[in-house]
Amino acid sequence: MMSDPMEDLVQEAESWKATEKPRDYKDAVAWAKGVFKRLNAKGAFQAGADTTMFLVDHTYNLALYDPEQYIKLAEKDRVWFNGLKAVASEILRRNEVMPQQIANWVADLIIGKAKEPKPARGRPPTTVHQAAIWVAVFQLVRWGWTATRNDGSSALSACDVVADATVLTFDRVKDIVEKPWRQPRYLLREWDYARTRLITGINLP
Repeated sequence: MMSDPMEDLVQEAESWKATEKPRDYKDAVAWAKGVFKRLNAKGAFQAGADTTMFLVDHTYNLALYDPEQYIKLAEKDRVWFNGLKAVASEILRRNEVMPQQIANWVADLIIGKAKEPKPARGRPPTTVHQAAIWVAVFQLVRWGWTATRNDGSSALSACDVVADATVLTFDRVKDIVEKPWRQPRYLLREWDYARTRLITGINLP
């Protein structure tokens, strides 16, 4: 069975708790290169590697509790769009009662009314790669680096480190880090848990 690339990223990030803080910029770039090399070796960045398995595992009940919120996320983001397709399929496989909102969405999908959101301009990395970039930058922030910088500044930031460790430009790394819909999906930062708690009365994580 193929491993879940997002779980590979989670395990990689957990290993950093025992990692010594980089001494300088060169050391930080070497650390970041090692991160991406290890994840790449596990196949996390292969074509087709995505977060679908993780979303099914971690958002199945959220879709049942708060289908309207899931659908709104699916309308603006391809990851959540594919996640909702996978969750709807899993609901059918388990022979559970599908919320009417999701049933309506599936019906719209079949007739072409519900459409997959367009990707960002250009050719962005895979979602797993975006998540790895975000997590690497903010691990450097925990170690004392500034997350990013103004375009005209000569100071080096965590985004510069990750850009030098990958084939991406500083602007591309900064774009991934600053736009909330590109933050790592395994943290599920886009989900409004407070809203769902109000609906269900359940103390969700």
